[in-house]
Amino acid sequence: MTTFPIPWSSIEKEGVLHTSKPLKQAVLLTMQEMEDLFREELSPFFLISASGLVKESSWNIGLEDFFLQYHQYLEWMKQDKGLPANTLRNFFSLMLSASLDVFYAIKMGPEKCLIKPRLPIIQIQMYHCFFSLLDHKMYPMVIHPNSFAFGLQFSYPQIYEDPHTHQYAKVLQEERFPNTPLFKALVSWMRRHTKPVILKAHKAMPFRIGKNAEHLLESHLGLQSRLS
Repeated sequence: MTTFPIPWSSIEKEGVLHTSKPLKQAVLLTMQEMEDLFREELSPFFLISASGLVKESSWNIGLEDFFLQYHQYLEWMKQDKGLPANTLRNFFSLMLSASLDVFYAIKMGPEKCLIKPRLPIIQIQMYHCFFSLLDHKMYPMVIHPNSFAFGLQFSYPQIYEDPHTHQYAKVLQEERFPNTPLFKALVSWMRRHTKPVILKAHKAMPFRIGKNAEHLLESHLGLQSRLS
């Protein structure tokens, strides 16, 4: 029987994690680009659901399952102009970490637990946005009848507040934060393999696209219907 690898604790003992000034990378990648990013640039790492309770026996998200869900997401963007169902959106509420030392678990019943971070992690979310015809601006992560999904958003904070001492720290500059090298690797890969999205008659959009993914713009039903 495999031992559950995350220590048990409580919010009372650990304190509430406070971070601020997140750096965000929103991007739409092809299936191959996403696999290259995770397998070749970020590995090894852990993927853990941030959307609720998990089973002790299946506390992490397998990479193949992640790729399967991302493939379904890409196919969905070709067929529907609205936001995906909650099940798919909730799946892509994830915590990415190079180490399990940044987590603790709270027992929530037989074989069920809640996993929370005690130090900064890279947050993964399904990216969605809304283009306003009033001011011709794009509003990220806004739920609106005309919102559409566009890939994934990776975010990592710049400021951390110790919940016990209330001392502030610059996350990107101190070695005690194990996910800083992982986030820097992510940003470096994005600079090399993605580019800004610039649409006709509009300014640069607040998201990027893989250099081999431009064809996804033409088949993206939500994007084409909102900006036509």
